Amino acid sequence: MHSDEFIEPSMKARALLVLLAGIGIAAALLVPPAIESLGQIPADATIEEIRAAEERLVFWMGIMGLGAFVATAVASVTLFRIGSATLTSGQSPPPGALRVLRTRIRRGKCARWSGYFFRVLAFIFWILIVLWLALVFFGMYLLS
Repeated sequence: MHSDEFIEPSMKARALLVLLAGIGIAAALLVPPAIESLGQIPADATIEEIRAAEERLVFWMGIMGLGAFVATAVASVTLFRIGSATLTSGQSPPPGALRVLRTRIRRGKCARWSGYFFRVLAFIFWILIVLWLALVFFGMYLLS
């Protein structure tokens, strides 16, 4: 009879999850009011004040876009590394992987498909990055 093997959860993974959740909640609560206040222009504003408010808004939207770009790039590299480690080791999750929950180790065909899946996800994220860069450079071309 085949006995299942499991990877037990680690405190490091749980602490990382709590930290990332906290950062996400803080960003969700703080960013929308900040952006809304950047775009508010008084009714009696001069042209210079309107242009300054517009420049602030464009700058902070660019910072947020850059943050999304970096997050997508990091996620893509991470997914590719997980997929490669899964295909190399022949088991999913690969050895040394951090887990928040108790996870059954899969081997063979199921693990191989899991590795391919992570690599395809990484490729999709890279397509999103290339499209984002193309839009940015096309927008810069149109504005120049």
